[in-house]
Amino acid sequence: MQKKFIIAVILAPVLFVVMLYILNEHSPRSHSEAAAVGSLRTINVSESLYAEQFPTLGFACALNKLGPNVEHKSTSDAADLIDPTLSDGTKSDYHFVIQNCIGTPVKKYQVIAVPLRWSKWDWVKHWWNDPGLRPSERFFCTDEKGVIVSAHNNIPETAEACLKNGIVL
Repeated sequence: MQKKFIIAVILAPVLFVVMLYILNEHSPRSHSEAAAVGSLRTINVSESLYAEQFPTLGFACALNKLGPNVEHKSTSDAADLIDPTLSDGTKSDYHFVIQNCIGTPVKKYQVIAVPLRWSKWDWVKHWWNDPGLRPSERFFCTDEKGVIVSAHNNIPETAEACLKNGIVL
């Protein structure tokens, strides 16, 4: 009896740690992060299609230009390539912004995905002054090359900083 008690006391903390690991791996946060990466892939594909459809413009510099058209016709102002939620800039607990468009026609762009819990998107303040920061969540970014980068435990101010200092997924 005493032997079983000792084994139970030793195994209980180990099982508890394993349980926490499993719960963390399947948390809503990991689902939001996976959805954000999927949305960045969607934006990259949509940007390529947009640039093919409108070669004199190049890439779109605003998400709403990739979004739906009321008449379901592709125009340069609403190409009907992404869903309305993503074209509004917020989806799956992330805010998406296209930045640093370069060229005429636009040949380069960058996109950053910021967890909504990190920022109120007040561009006057820097994100690190927000008292609601949660350093366990990741920023994601990409550019016209299609490589998706994760910035974890640092706070990139721009997509450019994320791409420069992040980790390629």
